[in-house]
Amino acid sequence: MSSLKQGGETPMTPFVFLIALFYTGNASYASFTDVRPRDSYGWVSCNTTGRFAPLSDAQAAALVIGMTENRPDNTTANNYKPSSSQLFAFLKNETDKYGKLPAQSNPYAIYVTGGFVGTTDEIIQWGAAKWGIPADWLRAQYYQESRWNQSQLGDLTTVSDVTKYPAYSRYSSTQVYQSLGITQVKWNHPDDNDAGIGTEPLRWKSTAFNVDYQLSTVRFYFDNPKGRRSAWGDTYSPCNNWLSIGGWYWPWPWNNSGQQDYVDEVQNWLSNKVWQQPSFPAAIPATQHRPTH
Repeated sequence: MSSLKQGGETPMTPFVFLIALFYTGNASYASFTDVRPRDSYGWVSCNTTGRFAPLSDAQAAALVIGMTENRPDNTTANNYKPSSSQLFAFLKNETDKYGKLPAQSNPYAIYVTGGFVGTTDEIIQWGAAKWGIPADWLRAQYYQESRWNQSQLGDLTTVSDVTKYPAYSRYSSTQVYQSLGITQVKWNHPDDNDAGIGTEPLRWKSTAFNVDYQLSTVRFYFDNPKGRRSAWGDTYSPCNNWLSIGGWYWPWPWNNSGQQDYVDEVQNWLSNKVWQQPSFPAAIPATQHRPTH
């Protein structure tokens, strides 16, 4: 195991949530500074008391640097903002096999909105700002997951009834792709009922929702709010940045070999900044400042 994987940071201070928001004369534009304490990796500091809260959608949007689109096929999903009724359905319409709604399993689910539209890189920045995770870590992770393609299909699985899954995820009369989108949100409610509860269909309709949901999960692994993750009963320990990233791939038991291998892959993409390489179509700074959403 590399030293990076061992390096989850403890909080720098007791919970502090200081935000400075200054308007520049036009209410649709804001100069915003996120001054929440951060650890040595640049993550907003781990908080195991359950008092962490992400930035609001507007606060996170104010920190986004305008970038051009390098994945034009994502445009429709990038511009899809969930409605209030859809978000209510996400939180209230499905329970997992233990009878729990999404926010009962992960209290951070209440903050998942997908409330942003923009280019693919802008959405990644927005999610990073909202959840207090460095954007480059997510650029690397989403390269690993999908090469930044919201249309990505993964986890081909034999299921009992393919018609219970979205049409375009069906591979045959017996198999479907259960993981969809830029972060590969897995939904298996009709069968195993233990992944992505409530996320269908927003996980593939909205890039921002897909990212928002994934980061609420990563942050859950990082903070262990109110002991919800440690209650799973394995060797888990909170405040480990890299294993929290790896937990998105396979979270149990903590520090398993698949999790470690996944971290190695993401670390490689991060160190090489693969999204800036000639083989990867570049997103470049836009010429105009973008409004917040």
